[in-house]
Amino acid sequence: MRTFRETVEGKGLKLLDPDPLVRERNRHIREKCSGVASSLTKIERSLPIVKELHAWPQTREYSEWNLSHKLRAKLAEFLAPFEVIPLGYDLVDMQRVMTWHDYKFAPFGSGKKNSEFPDAIAISILERYADRESCQIAVISTDWDWERASEQRFNLMHFSSLDAYLEKSVGDSPLIGIVHNHFDTDNGIYWDWVKELVSDLPCEIEDDWNSEAEIDEIGEIEFDDFYVISEAEAHCLVAFSVTVHFKAKATYQDEHSMAYDRDGEIEYGPNEERLVDGQLDTGGVAKVKLSADRSGVDEITALDIEAKSCAISFIGDSRDDDRCW
Repeated sequence: MRTFRETVEGKGLKLLDPDPLVRERNRHIREKCSGVASSLTKIERSLPIVKELHAWPQTREYSEWNLSHKLRAKLAEFLAPFEVIPLGYDLVDMQRVMTWHDYKFAPFGSGKKNSEFPDAIAISILERYADRESCQIAVISTDWDWERASEQRFNLMHFSSLDAYLEKSVGDSPLIGIVHNHFDTDNGIYWDWVKELVSDLPCEIEDDWNSEAEIDEIGEIEFDDFYVISEAEAHCLVAFSVTVHFKAKATYQDEHSMAYDRDGEIEYGPNEERLVDGQLDTGGVAKVKLSADRSGVDEITALDIEAKSCAISFIGDSRDDDRCW
């Protein structure tokens, strides 16, 4: 702890302190102090002669309150080099937390892991903070639930220890070359993620808001820029740009099938369908899991793209003469 404190002094690092974690930390302090004070008292009662030992602590000096006070003083000393930012519940997205719970999304899981609400609320707070501040957050924890949660979220970067955090160095890291080489030689897994995400996007027809369209087929996927933008102990975060070619099935009214009835109202013919070529240019991010010895890439644990919808147009299409109204 002292080495870590001395290392971070002067770096202006922020330490985010969500209230659920503050409460958990205080509970651990109370329980530890209570256990130590109780153990000392039991020893004195069972063997009173120990109180005559020169180095034996006086129980009254090591009451639960006194121990807690000393521990909190040490904690404050450790935190002094940081800009500590308390985070409250105004950042919680409770609907999102309940969705995680419903689908057992980390930190939730089966059995006892289905009750991880304090951790889930803390994660929700950190996610919203990261989104608001446009930053990434280093999560230093030996808790497997936090490791799982960090794997699945783009703005949480997991480290198993303080040493692991101190050793990170993105600028000169050999991992940049390793991740780039993996992408250059085998980007099929990125292709699969992007294909699935684009296939589920809603599709619009730019020329006619009353028509309908849906993606029918994904064609060529072309990646362009690719950067390693952040590194954790076992993961990297990469950003990329991508162009996706697709075909969409359009349902529309052909202008040639329209007619007017005796009252002057438009009568439409049957709906027509056809495939229209489309192109989506977007950016994305991916969480890349490294192999155990950090010599290669193991898998992609999460990937998302910026686009939330795509569009097609009849203008310029090879069958422009049939375009909808």
